[in-house]
Amino acid sequence: SCWCKKNDQEKTDAIDFGEQKVEQLKATMDESAAKIVELKTKRKETMDEMYSDQKALDKAKALRMKESQAFHGEETALLDAVNAAKQAIIVLSKHHPELAQLRSLAKHLQDVHVVDLVSASTSLRRTQQQMLKQFLQRASTASSSSSFLRIPGFQSYAPQSGQIFGILKQMLADFKESLSDAQAKELQAKEDFEALKAAKLAEIEAAKRSEEHTSELQSPI
Repeated sequence: SCWCKKNDQEKTDAIDFGEQKVEQLKATMDESAAKIVELKTKRKETMDEMYSDQKALDKAKALRMKESQAFHGEETALLDAVNAAKQAIIVLSKHHPELAQLRSLAKHLQDVHVVDLVSASTSLRRTQQQMLKQFLQRASTASSSSSFLRIPGFQSYAPQSGQIFGILKQMLADFKESLSDAQAKELQAKEDFEALKAAKLAEIEAAKRSEEHTSELQSPI
């Protein structure tokens, strides 16, 4: 009777302990399962953020390259126009410019497309723009410099005191200002891109570390 009572108590205690252990294991399993789901969700969110940051960085790089190419094209065009305008002013500063010089400066100005640039990059009035076009046309076809300057209606193109001289000087000043503005915008665009690039790379690196940490937590589970 004593043995049965003692043995029955031990078995009952063992069963109770076993049942408690089962409940603990069930709870641990539930916690582990929930943890796995949480880690998987967090890992997916991290990977999505990293992909989004990389995509934004790639897009910014492509845009920066496009902007840079456009700037270099604009800068080259304005530099050529500035040089052509300077040379034209030097030629027209002479008291009696030679016909070859007039033709050369007209061709140079036409080659660098100053007429197109004038419309977009200068403060010249429409009448002044039209006068510039006529000057270039006349200078290209005149039989002599003196006859060109004596053509009725074109006396205003006389050196230094003439309107065309003033137009060229204003055009040069406007081209220089446009060039300076374009260079300033390009510098600002570079700085903005470098700042964005640094921020995105930092976010990507942080996401990688977070993903590695999440993977480590999942491994034992």
